[in-house]
Amino acid sequence: MQRLAQRLLTETAKDGDPVPDFVAVCEKLRPHLSMLMGKAGFRALLARALTLARRHSPCLEDVRVTDDGVLASPADPEVPVDPESMKAGGEAIVSSLLELLVTFIGEDLTRRLVLDIWPDPSADEPILKEGDLS
Repeated sequence: MQRLAQRLLTETAKDGDPVPDFVAVCEKLRPHLSMLMGKAGFRALLARALTLARRHSPCLEDVRVTDDGVLASPADPEVPVDPESMKAGGEAIVSSLLELLVTFIGEDLTRRLVLDIWPDPSADEPILKEGDLS
C-alpha cells in the first residue's frame, strides 16, 4: 500500500504548491468518497487514517481533520517539523486511508476509485500496479 501511496503523492505533487502533497491527495479523494459515504463518513474515515498514521509519524500530532473533512495543521507549529518526517507522515496517512478503503469497500472498488481519479498516463509506469492493494 505504501508504494501506491508514494505514487499518488508523486502524481499529485505540484512544484511550488504550498499545500502538502498528502493534503492534495486527500482533497482529490474527498468528493468521490463523500459521494459514496457522505461527508461525515469521509471525515470519520480520514480521522481514523490520521490516528493510525500518528502511530508511525509523531510529526502528525498537530494535524487535524476539520468538520468539512479537510486535513489542517497549525500555521506556526510549536516545534519545527522536518520536511522528510512530514513526507513520511503524509505517506502514512495516504497509505492508512487506502488500507481502510480496501477494508470497507473492497479491493475492486478501491482500484476503480483510484483509477477514476488518477487514470494511468502510460503503460510504462501505471499508477496502480499488481499487488499494490494486497
